[in-house]
Amino acid sequence: MDELGQLRVYVSSEHFPLYHQIAKCRLFQQNSEFFILCAVIGEKYKIPVDVKNKKELCRAVTLSAYDRTIVKSLYYKGHKQLVDFKTMLQYAEKCAYAGFHYLMINEFTSYIYVIKNEEGQEEYHLKQEQENDLQLALFNYVLAAKQEVPF
Repeated sequence: MDELGQLRVYVSSEHFPLYHQIAKCRLFQQNSEFFILCAVIGEKYKIPVDVKNKKELCRAVTLSAYDRTIVKSLYYKGHKQLVDFKTMLQYAEKCAYAGFHYLMINEFTSYIYVIKNEEGQEEYHLKQEQENDLQLALFNYVLAAKQEVPF
């Protein structure tokens, strides 16, 4: 646990507004849960991407034991070894970035919109009154993925 004390989980600044909105409408109990879902999806499609402009999503100490196991499993699956948790978490951040993009482009385009902020960077936002529809779409996506590979 000492290893987690000062670690932070980061997401792209362009994704941060949507993570925040999803947390506010209680689609997930914690921000880290959507982060983990995105990381698993990003790794599934083998498309980890470096995150350039980062914002802190949460402290790593808030990750559940289950979340930490997933982070380790993702890293092990891709690298066939375990290293320090910071390195594994950075890999999960890359996977989460890619998984987020996959979801937004392939699954949830009708529930989100993209704007440019003052720095000219894109930001993803949830359309008004779309929380329930997004929740249903997430549920359907997870069910379909579970049927694809039932674990």
